[in-house]
Amino acid sequence: DVKLCLQCHTTGSRDEDGQSIEFRVMIHRIHNGEHLPSVNGVSTNDDGSRNYAATPVPYVVGGNDYSEVAFPAWPNLNIGMPRDAGYTALTTAQKAQEGLVLTGVTDCNTCHGDPDGPGGAAAPAQGDNAYSVQSRRACGSCHDDVRWDRPYTANGLTMQAQGTDTGCLVCHPATGSPISPVEGHLHPLKDPVYNAGFNFAVSAVNEAGSHNGNGKLDPGEKVQLAFTLRNDAGAAVAANTLGSMNVVVSGPTVNRNLVHYASVPPAYAGAGPNYAMNLPQVVFYEPIGVGNGAAGQALATSMTPHWNVTGATTTVLLRTGTAGGSTTTASAAKASQNWIDVADATGFARDEYLVIDDGGAAVEYMRIQFVEGNRLWFSSEYISGYKYFLLKDHPAGSTVKEVQTSASTAFTLNAGTGTLTSTGGGFAAGQVVLCSYTTDFVMPAVYPGALNDSPALDESWGDWSGKPLAAGTYTATLWGRAASFNVSGGGELTPYSPTTKGGVRDFLVGSAAALEPYALIASEDNCLRCHQDIYFHGGGRRGFDTCIACHGNSGSEDRPRYRAANAPATDDVTVAFRTMLHKIHRGADLPDAATYQIAGNGNSPYPNNYGISTYEFLEFPAFPSGVKDCNVCHGNDAWKAPKERNHPAGQDMKTRSWRATCGSCHSDSAAKAHIDSNTSPFDAGEGCGVCHG
Repeated sequence: DVKLCLQCHTTGSRDEDGQSIEFRVMIHRIHNGEHLPSVNGVSTNDDGSRNYAATPVPYVVGGNDYSEVAFPAWPNLNIGMPRDAGYTALTTAQKAQEGLVLTGVTDCNTCHGDPDGPGGAAAPAQGDNAYSVQSRRACGSCHDDVRWDRPYTANGLTMQAQGTDTGCLVCHPATGSPISPVEGHLHPLKDPVYNAGFNFAVSAVNEAGSHNGNGKLDPGEKVQLAFTLRNDAGAAVAANTLGSMNVVVSGPTVNRNLVHYASVPPAYAGAGPNYAMNLPQVVFYEPIGVGNGAAGQALATSMTPHWNVTGATTTVLLRTGTAGGSTTTASAAKASQNWIDVADATGFARDEYLVIDDGGAAVEYMRIQFVEGNRLWFSSEYISGYKYFLLKDHPAGSTVKEVQTSASTAFTLNAGTGTLTSTGGGFAAGQVVLCSYTTDFVMPAVYPGALNDSPALDESWGDWSGKPLAAGTYTATLWGRAASFNVSGGGELTPYSPTTKGGVRDFLVGSAAALEPYALIASEDNCLRCHQDIYFHGGGRRGFDTCIACHGNSGSEDRPRYRAANAPATDDVTVAFRTMLHKIHRGADLPDAATYQIAGNGNSPYPNNYGISTYEFLEFPAFPSGVKDCNVCHGNDAWKAPKERNHPAGQDMKTRSWRATCGSCHSDSAAKAHIDSNTSPFDAGEGCGVCHG
C-alpha cells in the first residue's frame, strides 16, 4: 500500500549517498528516468538559456540506476510534446537530447487522477494537488534542468531565480494559461482543441459481387464493409478527408493467418456519413495483350472494376525489350511464394522487371526487390510498390528473363468494364501491355504469404501460407489516420497526426456456423492499465485491435533484408504477439536478453531503411510476481495451455504452439533442448501437455 511507503519517504529523507528519497521527488524521477534532462546532459546556463553540453548525471538512488526507465504510457512514450523555441537551430545531437526530454511523462492524472474513470474506485482526495500545490521539489524532480539560483528562459518567457515556493502560483495557476500545469502538460493528441477524435465502427462484413447469399464469405466472393466514422462527440466525419486508411483481414481465430492487407484510398470512400465499401486489391503487371500501334485498340483486364482514384490510379507499362539477366528456375516455385531460386542470378538487379515462362500458359511478370545469391526476392503484402508474391505455380526449369519497360499514358479507361482503349499512336506494335490497377478484393482460395514472409518460419510456427482457406471466424480491422496538424509555439511547428483505433468486425468463412471471437486477451483494458493508450509505427497504429490485426498472425516476421538490404539477418524472429510480446515484457530477465533484437521500420533511405529494437533494459513492473503473473495481461485462463493450431486439412509438420509461447520466455539452451526433445513434429507433435497440461 502506498500509504506504507509514505511513512518513510517523507520530506528531507535521503539515501546513503545523499539522494532525496522524498516520495514526491523520488517517484517522479524513477518513472521519468530516461527522459530526465540531467540524465541526458541538459542543464541551464547562467543567462537562463539551455546548456546541452552539461555532463550527464545517471539517476541512481538506493544503489539502483533508473536512468533507463521509461514510463510506458502513450502517446508521450514515443510522440513528444511540442518543440520549444530554438529547436530548429539545434544540432542533430542536441535535437536527440531534446527529443528524449520531450517524450517524458506529462500526464499527471495517470497516477494522481481517478484510477478507473467512471468505475467504482474513488479518485484520490488530494489528487488535484499535482496541479494546484506546486513546489520546486515536486516540479523540479522532472524539470531538473531548472537551476533555481539562475533565471530560466523558454519560449520567450523568463522565470527569475526562485528562492522559495511562494511565487509558483503567481505565474502557474492550476489552469487557464499555456504555462499552467494542466494546459502545459496536456499532450496535443489528447487535447480536443487540436484532436476531435476519430472512431471507425464497422457494423457488418457482407458478401459482395457474385456470391451465394448465405451470409458467409467464401473463396471467390468480394468483401464489403459497412461502417461509420465519427469524432468523439458523435459527429460524422468524412472519410475522404483522412490522410490514410488501412484494412486487414485475418483468421481463423484459432490460428490467425493473414488473408489480406491493403491501403484504402480515402478518395474512394467518399464523404459518408454511412459507408458500404468493397475492400481494395492491387493487381500488378497484368499482361492484357500486345499493342498493334494504332489508336482505338481495346484491351481488357481480367478483374473489374478499376477504382482509378487518387492513390489508386490505373497505370500501364509497355514491354520494350528483353535484355540482361536470363536463366531458369532452379527449383519449383509455388503460388503465394515471394521468391524464386534461379540457376544463375547474374545480370538481375533490384527494381528490374522479369518475366517467368515467357510465352507459356503460366506467364507471369514480377519486379525484383532484392537479389541474394541466386535467390530473387519479391515482396509481401505489407510493402507497397512491388507485386507481393507469385500467383501461379512454376516448375523447375521455367524460363526467367529480365525485361525493359516504359510507362504509357496513351489510353482512355472504362473503369466499369476494365477496358483500356489506346489513343494517339496507340500501344506500340509488338509490345506486351502490362496493366497495374486497384480493383475489388476477392477472397482467395489459399492463404497468401505472411507479413514480411520468408521460408524461415514454416508451418511448425502456424504459418499456413499456400494452404486452403479454412472455415472459421475471421476478422476485418479498419483504421485510419487524419491529415496532420501543427502545434505552434515559440516560433516552432510540431506536426501531429491523429490516428483511429481499429474498427473491428468478425465474420464467418466457409462451413463455420457460429462466431468464435478472439479470446487470448480478455480485454484491451488489461493493456491500458499500464499503457493508457497504444501508439506504434510512428503513431500510425493505435489500440490493441489494430496491433493484433497484424501481430496476431502466425508466420509474421520482422523487417527482412529484401526490404532493407543492410539490416542484420534476424532468422527465426517472429513478430507474432504470442512470442514477441512475451519476450519484450520479460526484457532484462530473458536468458537471451543481450542478443534478442527485432529489425523494424527505419527513417533512413534504402539500404539502411531499418531500425533495431532491443529490450535488455526493460523490466516488467507488476508486483509481486512480475512477468510470471500471466493474468496481468491475459485476464483469463487462455495462457494456461496453448491451443492446437494445426490446419484442418493436415500438415507435414505439426504446429508447435508450446514452443512459440512458452519458449518465448524460456529461451535458454537447456529449455530449448527440453522443448525440442519432447516434440515429434511429424506425427504426435509436442508432448508438453503430458506434464504441463
